[in-house]
Amino acid sequence: MAHHKAYVKEKALKNEPITRDTFVLPSDVGNLSRKITYELWQKHPKDLVSVRMWVMENPISIFYYVEHAPMDLNLPSQDDTPFTLGIQTFWQT
Repeated sequence: MAHHKAYVKEKALKNEPITRDTFVLPSDVGNLSRKITYELWQKHPKDLVSVRMWVMENPISIFYYVEHAPMDLNLPSQDDTPFTLGIQTFWQT
């Protein structure tokens, strides 16, 4: 952070253009990364529901999927409901 502050100060003293991107911090990049990851990959807060949704959306990539016990969405935890998932991407065929 100190290095970044020195960089901004040096640019200002040289009258170089300072844009809003000059003030982007590493924490901002991390926050955006987490948000994008959630939007692209995490379908639901519960992992097993998220996996089921992903399987339904990507049937071509799945060669084996079994839920070993029925899912109860009213339970706070689904730790007792394991699953088996086999994924094969198009370049592995």
